[in-house]
Amino acid sequence: MPFQIIPVDTGRSETKLLDGISFKSIVGDWHHREMSDGGEYEVIINDKEKHFVGQLAEDESFAPTSMNTASKIHNQTRVLFITAVGLSIIENESDLLIVTGVPIVDFNTTTKKALEDLLYGDYDVQINGEHKKFSINNLKLVPEAVASFQYALYKDESLSIGKKRILDLGSLTVNYATIKETKFITRDSGTVQFGSIKLKDNHIDDKQYVQKIISELSEKFTDYEDSDRILLTGGGALKFGDLFKQFYKNVEIITNPVFSNTNGYHRMGLKAWANQLANSQAE
Repeated sequence: MPFQIIPVDTGRSETKLLDGISFKSIVGDWHHREMSDGGEYEVIINDKEKHFVGQLAEDESFAPTSMNTASKIHNQTRVLFITAVGLSIIENESDLLIVTGVPIVDFNTTTKKALEDLLYGDYDVQINGEHKKFSINNLKLVPEAVASFQYALYKDESLSIGKKRILDLGSLTVNYATIKETKFITRDSGTVQFGSIKLKDNHIDDKQYVQKIISELSEKFTDYEDSDRILLTGGGALKFGDLFKQFYKNVEIITNPVFSNTNGYHRMGLKAWANQLANSQAE
């Protein structure tokens, strides 16, 4: 049976796949259209669920919903996930390893079990009329920000030395991870519920927003030193990078920051699959 690793990043604003593919994290009600020009995406799941997804949901649905929720355990995540896998799969009925992430604060066995309950199943999906058949029964869950570091380490081996602080600047949350050499430090890692959407909600400017994040992190980083490398990733990395440089000495932006978690999921999936193969051959 063919095998494929599929990384899926169901972000609050966009769902991101490998190779720079993304679509808006919006799911909406379906309705019949006499005139259709395709687009993102008309999705039919197991011949009974019908949805508009992405830009099409924003344009055509009467009640489109976005992912601005603290938890990812709901049906919208399921629809986005199934759409993402359907778009990614190369050959029907392949053996799939799905790799995805959650905020560091939610990285636990309870969340993994809830996602498995939500996503596991056999699917016959039509996306804009194209049939895809697959099963989701092998899910690897990883912490956001840590995945970005794995991708950055793959691109730059010098990151295996010293202490790094990874800041994953998302629309709803900021994940922060501390890595010493290549070891994840739980004590100095977590999630701040203060993503860039708060700019609108709290009527603050970009600099005030960055100052708020740094104020929060000053209480979280127990042994911060000026020599620490600050690695920015996520959708806010390019927008706010210069502002962070006003407060931290060693600020760098991870290569391709918008897709660094997705690329990191893929790298971690490759490692997990190699370990599975090695264990099966040893038995």
